[in-house]
Amino acid sequence: MNPISQSEIDLQYMQEALALAEEGRGRVAPNPLVGSVLVKDGRIVGRGYHRRYGARHAEVEAIADAGRLAKGATMYVTLQPCNHFGKTPPCVDAILNAGIRRIVIAAEDPNPKSKCDDGLRRLKEAGVKVKTGVARTQAMKQNEVHLHNVKYQRPFVALKLAATLDAKIADFQGKSQWITSEPSRDYVHRLRGEFASILVGSRTVQTDNPRLTCRVRGRKNPLRVVLDPDLSLPTKALVFNQPGRVIVFTSRKAVAARKKPFERKHIDVIEVDEDHDGLLIWTQVLDHLYQQEIASVLVEGGSRVAASALQAGIVNKVYLFLAPMILGGGITYSDELVPRRLEQAIRLKDWISTPIGDDLLIEGYPDTEPVKSEVTK
Repeated sequence: MNPISQSEIDLQYMQEALALAEEGRGRVAPNPLVGSVLVKDGRIVGRGYHRRYGARHAEVEAIADAGRLAKGATMYVTLQPCNHFGKTPPCVDAILNAGIRRIVIAAEDPNPKSKCDDGLRRLKEAGVKVKTGVARTQAMKQNEVHLHNVKYQRPFVALKLAATLDAKIADFQGKSQWITSEPSRDYVHRLRGEFASILVGSRTVQTDNPRLTCRVRGRKNPLRVVLDPDLSLPTKALVFNQPGRVIVFTSRKAVAARKKPFERKHIDVIEVDEDHDGLLIWTQVLDHLYQQEIASVLVEGGSRVAASALQAGIVNKVYLFLAPMILGGGITYSDELVPRRLEQAIRLKDWISTPIGDDLLIEGYPDTEPVKSEVTK
């Protein structure tokens, strides 16, 4: 039997660190997901992950878990350790003080505020052996939201759609409850718990009167965002009467008198410009959310919101739940898209399909380059 190579050992322990990082999903934004394990004499002596925004980082958690056994150990961490004072001290200081002899890193952190490259230089100068790139692709996928935030200075936007096999998201009366199965709906609630905000249009509020809450134990409700150009929705709608904050985006021409009923502590009304079709300008909406440290947006709107988001090119990921039924007529999610030639179709790359209950979930990324924000944080 061939002995296990060091590369295989490193990959094995990095998988453990990646699994730990997942424990922080839905709790750490706008920070990245990070997991770490400490290994000494062929066994794990410390484990840690970033538990919530403002809490200790994964490296510090793992060192604390290991105690005196941290000295001389190898650290596996899914993202470059930070080298700056933020809500917590630099992780590089903790690593050096603990006497770590070797560190294995999955992916780089491009955030200039973290000063990670300076941290790696300090570690190497102190004699710590550094290896990078182990399970890098997996680590980058895990932190796709954080990496998108840093690169484009905008929230990561995912579009969730539930449709029949003939692309209908509702019948002619607007009824959509329920196209997909209960397991798919449970999955959507888990998604809500992973995103910082959830966004719908006024039509969805009028038709479905949703709460837009997360019903998964231990996960907090996302920020609720509503696009209401005319500010015509009633304040008694369920979306405005759940615990937590709500942002309503409206047009600058909305009647001022309609804003008064929304003047509550947990409801913010934000004016943005409209485009030539009378739709709120997506880039202004996203820039405002980014300045509020909202890292990600799950769009659950109807046909108009879905089509306008795709048309504007602001969708970074698609979750399409397909139910095994054919409606024959009704509303499709592409009804209001500008007609395209075949070569202009919005194509998904790196897509996967997963059975969910009776349905099929297709996840993929529109093959377009997002536009960077002109607004800085």
